[in-house]
Amino acid sequence: MNQVGGSTPAHLDTDFYNKSFETADLRQQCTGLRTPGLSMVQYLGQDLGFNGITDKSSRKMETVHTGVLAALLDDVTARVSFANASGKPSFTANFQLEYLRPVPTKSFVVMDAWATKVEGRKIFITSYAADPLGGQILVRARSLFVQAA
Repeated sequence: MNQVGGSTPAHLDTDFYNKSFETADLRQQCTGLRTPGLSMVQYLGQDLGFNGITDKSSRKMETVHTGVLAALLDDVTARVSFANASGKPSFTANFQLEYLRPVPTKSFVVMDAWATKVEGRKIFITSYAADPLGGQILVRARSLFVQAA
């Protein structure tokens, strides 16, 4: 549900996202982290789709390749990881993605990522890609980054 009149759109509201995972409010878990999160807007051009591949009706598929979405979300989560890694390099140890809806080419997506917990060398991050106009979450992810020793 998007709100109008200067309020935060639903897809940028962490409570809205948490309900999609049916979890507790992650903002409470973010207390004390150096940089809780990051939001980015990305344009996904026609060349990021399945060029030359057609569906059963011989129409050209105009859907962004899932590998592109994984790479973009990994980049956003890595930036949040670096901000919470106390000056040391950190690396993706686990990255779980859930593709909820096809993402059309020639469209914009909003990607949000935030650290939910730092435990020793482990940094836990939650993220998603959403339709900036409709607020629908298109891809959601959870990741674990580990700081170098």
